[in-house]
Amino acid sequence: MGLFSKLTDSLSKTRKGFVEKIFDAFTGKEIDDDLYDELEELLIQGDVGVNTAVELVERLREREKQDKLKYAEQLKDALVDEISKIMGDETAVLNLVPGQLNIILMVGVNGVGKTTSIGKLAYLLKQQGHKVILGAGDTFRAAAAEQLKVWGDRVGVDVISHQEGADPAAVVFDAIAAAKSRKCDVLIVDTAGRLQNKANLMNELSKKGLLHTNCITVTGKTVGENIKNCVNLNHDVIRPIENPYSQTGGIAVLRGNLAPEGSVVKRSAVLPEMLVHEGPARVFESEEDAQAAINAGKIVPGDVVVIRYEGPKGGPGMREMLNPTSAIMGMGLGNSVALITDGRFSGATRGACVGHVSPEAASGGPIGVVEEGDIISINIPENRIELKVDEAVLNERMKNFVPKKKELSGYLKRYAALVSSGASGAILN
Repeated sequence: MGLFSKLTDSLSKTRKGFVEKIFDAFTGKEIDDDLYDELEELLIQGDVGVNTAVELVERLREREKQDKLKYAEQLKDALVDEISKIMGDETAVLNLVPGQLNIILMVGVNGVGKTTSIGKLAYLLKQQGHKVILGAGDTFRAAAAEQLKVWGDRVGVDVISHQEGADPAAVVFDAIAAAKSRKCDVLIVDTAGRLQNKANLMNELSKKGLLHTNCITVTGKTVGENIKNCVNLNHDVIRPIENPYSQTGGIAVLRGNLAPEGSVVKRSAVLPEMLVHEGPARVFESEEDAQAAINAGKIVPGDVVVIRYEGPKGGPGMREMLNPTSAIMGMGLGNSVALITDGRFSGATRGACVGHVSPEAASGGPIGVVEEGDIISINIPENRIELKVDEAVLNERMKNFVPKKKELSGYLKRYAALVSSGASGAILN
């Protein structure tokens, strides 16, 4: 028996077991309070919402009086009838707008089947002739993106994802950009589940309009109703929205003609005066060359240090640029010099250091055609990074650009040939 068959069989057994337990509760019994209590418990155990289970039992009590029922078995048909009334017979319709990108955001608590539903919905929409793309916005749960990719492979649609723990907003931003560039008409975004015991946090977020509080949940209530009476008992654990640790997130994704697929900066470690910076490029083909120049005092205030060929393919392996960034800070240049690279940084990095520039130089990215003295503009508040040369000049450079190749052998050669862009997690394909 195949994996899918086993799963199907298991689900069938689960469903059958639940139904049989419900119907067994009616067998050979009289109608009394114990019966109703047992039925309510079985419904809740079967993942029927508490409010819905209570409502069903109350409806059955009314039917008992209305129809003058005496035996429990007589309630079977009444239960089926009342469940049908609650569920309704209306067919939900997706009101997709032709000629534009339609974005569907799947939200809900943990384990309700968001990702599985995305796979089914994507298949349905594809069968209807829509061009669909998926966004792996759940960067919190382990292997969530991989699960979505499995569904994408099964359905035959692309999935836009980042590495685990990435900023979900950045994933969605990239997914929207990809959907538009590929002329898709539907983007379905997976999101991380949030349990109701996080209601205090959700309540704080709602104060700034960051939640759709009118969304219905499986509790039978809206998000707003669920969190309405929550009290934040410890402001050191959950900072009040009126007194946040920071007005922005710690990470920013920058895009522009220098990083069409994006780049990453730890904005929380950038001095205020460096959030916006413009200066001449000082170009280096390796970390070692940049380090030597910094140590020799060749980098001066205003410069933008460019370190390339350190990405997933170019490194190979996307080396960490901690030494050059530490040297810049150590030389007292942290308030006047920026650094950009197709390599990566660690959590200890400080300063205006933009990494993960994608596409990387070794893959033919624009960072590979930056020339000494070119003006580079970095605007972190606006999430922009630009090479300020004429568009025609840039296009001509890109047309004639031949990336440098390192002499590699063995596993490193294989890795460099097969690894994906830093923008998609530098995954070995």
